[in-house]
Amino acid sequence: MNGIRIATTLVKKRKEKNITQEELAHYMGVSKASVSKWETGASYPDIAFLPQLATYFDISIDELMDYQPQMTKEEIRALYHTFTDQVTERPFEDILEDCRETVRKYYACYPLLLQMGLFLFNNQSLISDQEKRIDLVQEAQALFERVQAETNDAALAQLALKLNASCCMALGDPDGALVLLESLINEVQMPPELIASAAYQMKGDVLAAKRIMQVGIFQGLVVYFNYVMNYLTMVADDTEAFSETVKRAQTVAELYDLRHLHPFFQLGLDLTCANAYALRGEQGRCLDALEKFTDEFVRNTTPLDLHGDAYFNLIDSWLAGLDNGTQLPRNTALVTEGLVDAVLQNPAFAGLTDKKRYRTLCVKLEKLKAD
Repeated sequence: MNGIRIATTLVKKRKEKNITQEELAHYMGVSKASVSKWETGASYPDIAFLPQLATYFDISIDELMDYQPQMTKEEIRALYHTFTDQVTERPFEDILEDCRETVRKYYACYPLLLQMGLFLFNNQSLISDQEKRIDLVQEAQALFERVQAETNDAALAQLALKLNASCCMALGDPDGALVLLESLINEVQMPPELIASAAYQMKGDVLAAKRIMQVGIFQGLVVYFNYVMNYLTMVADDTEAFSETVKRAQTVAELYDLRHLHPFFQLGLDLTCANAYALRGEQGRCLDALEKFTDEFVRNTTPLDLHGDAYFNLIDSWLAGLDNGTQLPRNTALVTEGLVDAVLQNPAFAGLTDKKRYRTLCVKLEKLKAD
């Protein structure tokens, strides 16, 4: 972790002033070796020297120290996963206080602020009080807004904007979400993977070009199933559109062996289909989908974490380099519990309680939840 950046300031200001380390040392009444250690970060100037240094360079002491505590990507990831792992072990309010203390200490570390906002947003369901849950979402939104306004990283700012829009939706503000997203949804974007892959090919690095293309296909697959699961609910009352969407989605899922590649999305697809069938009053197909969901969930031996497979054999290093690595952004036990409760506590399935097939799969899911 890096906080005080006086070494960088001294080098920058000394070169701007066009003086040598010896000249600065003479002015300060110290040895050249001392100045050298200050500029390499091997040691800090004595606190009594700070006003004199600041005056010499005509800057404030705050500017001289450039105190902007930062955390590395690896440190942020480790902290996020520590908090995530603790949600089943510690009182959530205690974890929130640790999160807030970290934010206060590293308020200028924008990648950290985004991840802490994401942690708050992803775990809002752990708060039963509706007013406190709204407060938590607003707290996350404030962090995303700060990142948007202050970061010089365009990609980070865009991600913060999207997360801000998600907060708007969680707060029942669709107009706010649309205003934020207007500039993004009205422009045709060239996927960067296409350009990057071509650039690697031009450099003669065919392996890197292939890896980038696999990354693009994998991300496209994830985006596709996010779209499909939302669209299925929207067209549940349109028999033709619904049936065609289910058929195409299941075909793609089988082609890419989604059950092993990304079981979380396969389970999500089965559950979405079951919900839609329930809305359509097709109890037989609803039970088919729920049984498929349950059987796959119970016998699943593939981690819910992100990973490649025999086809996507070049993406593991990319996945490992993501902000949160290969782990899910929420505690795995809570994700499992949430998926089970999406069946056991879903009012859409209330009409199935007298069906033996439904009671049987509920027993299996209750056991999975207990284990």
